[in-house]
Amino acid sequence: MVSENGFCLPLSVKTIIMLIIGIIFVYIGISTIYTNTKVYNEYAKSSDIRKVEAKVTDVKVLTIYTTESQEHNDIETKKKKHKTDRIKKESGKKYTYHIEYNINDKVYKDTIYEHSDYNNKIEPMKIGDTREIEVYKNKNGIYQVPKIKSLEYVKEQNLYSYIMIVVGIFICIAGFWGIRGKQKEKI
Repeated sequence: MVSENGFCLPLSVKTIIMLIIGIIFVYIGISTIYTNTKVYNEYAKSSDIRKVEAKVTDVKVLTIYTTESQEHNDIETKKKKHKTDRIKKESGKKYTYHIEYNINDKVYKDTIYEHSDYNNKIEPMKIGDTREIEVYKNKNGIYQVPKIKSLEYVKEQNLYSYIMIVVGIFICIAGFWGIRGKQKEKI
């Protein structure tokens, strides 16, 4: 980006930031598609998928809150005030269970996650509880709980990634347009 007289043209900070953000969006989208597909294919192509009894060794609970706004009525003037209060309301819980299971006299440790909300109430497990879970043998010969079991989940997550890539490309185009516009102004 050199002008007719040989001097370098400065790029605006906004243009550089737009290019960097666009490239980051594209990178995250591509890496997410690659990772999801790799993890699912490892599970789907496993030679040994089995159900085992797992014992809970530790439980962590994360409470998820949402905020709602509440309007107040002024009784004396019978008009709604525009002032709102934010009310913190519990919307669900995320459970993280550390588990142990035994296969061929070898103890494996892993983590499973469950989410509870208003539509999906679950009974949380406690330390010492057992549950039947599905595990598979990965390419290194180690059994583990599958992180992604369904192709539909992969397709859904990849759709979000494709959208992220397209948005990143549009941001980059807007950044390049900013560079061209600055060059035309300076020359």
